[in-house]
Order: sequence, then structure tokens, then C-alpha cells
Amino acid sequence: MNAILSENVFFQIAAQFARVNSTCLAIFVASTIVLGLIFWYRSPNPMTSEAEADSSSGSRLPLGNSGYPLIGETVEFVADGRTFFRTRRQKYGPVFRSHLCCWPTVVVTGAENVQKVLTASDSTLTYFSPLSVVRLLGRGSLASSAGKRHSHLQRSIMRLLAPRVIARLVAPIQKIVRDHVARWTGETPPAVVSGSDCCQTMLLAVVSQCLFGFDLGAEELARITRLLGVFSDGMLSFPVNLPGFAFHKAMQARIELDRFIAKRTSSMACSNADEPSLLGLLHSAEGAVPQSGTVDLVLELIFGAKETTASAMCTALIEVSESVDVLSKLRRELTEHKVTPGGTPVDYSVLARLNYLNDVVKEVLRIQPPVAGGFRRTQKPFQIQDYVIPSGWMILYCITDTHETSSSSLEDFARFDPDRWRRARERASEDNHEEESSSTTTTTTTTTTTTATSPWHESSTTRTPNRTAQEETRQDNGQSALATHVNDRFGYIPFGGGNRRFCVGKNLAKTIISIFLIELTNQMDRWKLPNGRPQIRTAPFPLPKDRLPVIFFPWKNLDSDRSA
Repeated sequence: MNAILSENVFFQIAAQFARVNSTCLAIFVASTIVLGLIFWYRSPNPMTSEAEADSSSGSRLPLGNSGYPLIGETVEFVADGRTFFRTRRQKYGPVFRSHLCCWPTVVVTGAENVQKVLTASDSTLTYFSPLSVVRLLGRGSLASSAGKRHSHLQRSIMRLLAPRVIARLVAPIQKIVRDHVARWTGETPPAVVSGSDCCQTMLLAVVSQCLFGFDLGAEELARITRLLGVFSDGMLSFPVNLPGFAFHKAMQARIELDRFIAKRTSSMACSNADEPSLLGLLHSAEGAVPQSGTVDLVLELIFGAKETTASAMCTALIEVSESVDVLSKLRRELTEHKVTPGGTPVDYSVLARLNYLNDVVKEVLRIQPPVAGGFRRTQKPFQIQDYVIPSGWMILYCITDTHETSSSSLEDFARFDPDRWRRARERASEDNHEEESSSTTTTTTTTTTTTATSPWHESSTTRTPNRTAQEETRQDNGQSALATHVNDRFGYIPFGGGNRRFCVGKNLAKTIISIFLIELTNQMDRWKLPNGRPQIRTAPFPLPKDRLPVIFFPWKNLDSDRSA
């Protein structure tokens, strides 16, 4: 839901133009012009705002280009796609100015800059979603909520998805994933299947059954998957509810999805008090959500979990298919921990000890985050670096570019390399050892006793005006550790971040991806992509444009072949 607008949206709109009749087209064009002029009139003028910022604080807007009147740099954004941000970052720096979709915009990349955006108070920056997203998800969704209601919903979902709850879900999740992966080879392998469709259908089955108890048959699973696909296609389209437009189709799909969810939730008997239920938590807690809000929330969770996690699974299929070494290391680790094909479900505690598997999941989420970025809107002038962003502007923080520039990615960021995380841990361990040794040596030369704190926090102890060389060194070390901590925390944010707006289902998503990789490694000898590496569409979530045709080659005899 925080995904940035991309070229796919505008291509969809252009295709719609050719399908609608002239009357609808004329109405839409006139409406677009009127709305665009209203937005342009109400939005701060870039040149005026820059002058106001200069005169009020002595600062200036970031370097960049506002483009043409009204449309700004939208045409370039459409033409360049993902490289739009990379080329401008290289030209103007990690904070630059643009004008996208009728809004004056400042694009922010880099761990320190993203940290400032994500940790800003609500009185300074507010969460911002396109109108199409708000209307499709509904006012009862978590993405559309704010204040106390948002906090209530967030706490309720976090209780449902607590680690102890996820631990109980591992076995049913693995059973569903195992059954689906086994069917991907077809009756007469090798067979070509759509990896994207298979992953999305499997995720819908996992989320619907394990979180909400919706046991879907094959036909209903296919129907809901199709409806969610139509719903997704209209997520970032122009909010014109007229026949022929993607938004209208999405709204029609939403009506059918509402009926399905309302029927399922009303017929469910939440009689088992031992098992946590999202619906039970929402209705029993203070500030209970009405039925309409419940439908919005359930749809949001099913849609969000299916799309983002399926995106990561497709990335795993693409990257691991090209690396025999990664697959070999995964098999070796699974064998060492006795995670065998067709065996008992893996224990949640064992998942935490599978270091290489966890590194593969991290690398999948680093190289292609399931969410490309997110929007915020300034409520008052907002300072970042030496710049002042006027009130009413849009801020777009980029996850993909931030991953490219973080320390974990500096060693050939474009290469899929799960071992980079092991090397990062080793470097951190060495640095901590050196810091502890230095701290011990320094402490023996002083007579004062200080309280131990995190290495990135400065001590609150008052120092004498004439500081010693050891104290200067300790402060330098603290500042270096602070920069490292910020980069580690905000240089890798595949699910977004911040104090209030973060992905409440990220731990469940990583668990599902881990189980998927286990079953894929255990059941398949290998797999290949007959069309080669696919192009990725980025809206609303990164997915292969060709739906990722895959040929799976299963083990002929799981037990004998894996032990050979």
C-alpha cells in the first residue's frame, strides 16, 4: 500500500483511453484538466515556495527539476521507470526536487535521510496515499486510519501476529505450502507453470486459512485470486469510476470481495478461546470495529500479505534459479539441521537457527523490496540536510535506492549474494571486540565510573572542560557507532519502517518465505526460467511482466536422491 506510482499505471491509463467511447473520453479529459488545475492551484508553487524558504530560514529547496507546468516530470518518470530515481540521485544527490502527478515532490534516499522522514512526528509529516488506494481499501483499513484508531488496530494485529502465535502457525503453513509446491511439477514433468500465479494462489490459501479460517476450495480459490488481481490492477489508477477504466473494474471486484468476506466472517463461530482470532481481538477490545470496518481490514490484510509476499517469492525463484551455489548451501544447512523432505513440520525455533536460510531471505528482500517506497506529506516546513521543504509538499522516500546505497550493498549491490550478511556480522563482531578492548583500556586509566549504555548513545555524564585524549577518542567512537547503527537500521527497510507506520505482518511474511524456500529446496532438484530473467513491473507491487514461466524438475525419489 506504500508502493510508489510507476510507469505501469500510466500505461494502463493509456490503454484504457483506447477502449472507452468518445463521450466517456471527453468527460474524463475535461475532468482531468479541471482536477489538475485545482491541484496545481492548491499546491505550493515550486518557485514561490523556494523563495519563501530562502527568505524565512536562509535555506533552499533541494536541487532538481520541476519539469513542465502541471505534469512536472511525470513523462520522464514514465519513460525511465526505476532508473528515474537512480539517475537523479547521481546528478543532484540523495535529496532532490521533482514534480510528480500534480504534486511538488522531494525524493529522499539514504539511511540518515530516510530515518529523519520515518521518525518525524505526525504534526510534521503525515502518511499520504493516493485517492484510488484510499477508496479501494476503504476507510476501515489500517492504511486509511489515523490517531487512536490506527493505534488500536495496529496493536490488535500485532497481538494476533506475535511470535508465539506465528510459532503455532508454522505447521499448517508448511502443510499448505508443501501441497502447493508438489503440484507445480504437473502430472507429466517437466511442465511450464506460471510462477507468479502459483505463488499468489498459494499465498491466498495460506493467509485465508491460517489467519481467518477461510477454507477455500479450488474453484473459489481461483475466483478470489482473479478478483484480487483485478483489484490490484486498479490500485494506483486514476479514480474514475466509469465503465472501461481500471478503477471501475477494481471497484466492481471490491463489491464481490466484500460479499465473500462478509459471508465468511458472519458465518464463523469464534468459539475456540484458546486460538487467537483477529476478528475476536478487534471486536472484544476497546473501540471495537464495526462490520464495515472489519471487512475493510480483512481485505487489506489478505491483499497486502498476498501481493507483497508473492512478490518476494517470485524474486527468490528468479535469483536462486541462477545460483547453483546458493541452492547447494541451502541443502547442506537443511541436512545438518535434519529438515528433511516430507518430514515433520519444521519447528519455529529451528527456523531461527537456519542462518544461511535467513540470509537468503534477507538478500531476496534487499535486492527487490516488495514495497518500493512510501509517501509522506509535510504539515509544516520540514528541514532535511540543509534544505527546507515547504508545507503541503509530498515527500517520497525510496526503499530500493536506499538499499543500493547502504553499507550492506556496497560490495556489488546488484549481485545476489546471501553471504554478504555473514560477512557483515563478522565485521560487526570484530568492531565490537575492538571497541570493548579499547573501552577496557581507557577505563583503567580513569578514576570515574560510568553506567554502561548502548555504543551509539552518548553518555549523559558531564565532562570537564579540559577533556583528555581518551575522552575525545571515546566520543569519536560513539559518533562512528551512531552512524553505523543508523545505517544498519534504516539502510535496510524492505517493509518500510518508522515509529508508527510499519508493516505489522513482516515477521509472518519472512516466516512464510522461509518455509517456501525449505519446501522448494527439498522437493525440487532444480528449476529454470524458459524466458530468461523477466522484466519487472513495479506497480503496485514488483511482479514479473510475463507472469514468470517456470519449469520445475523434482527429485525422482526424495529420500534416496537427497541422501546420495
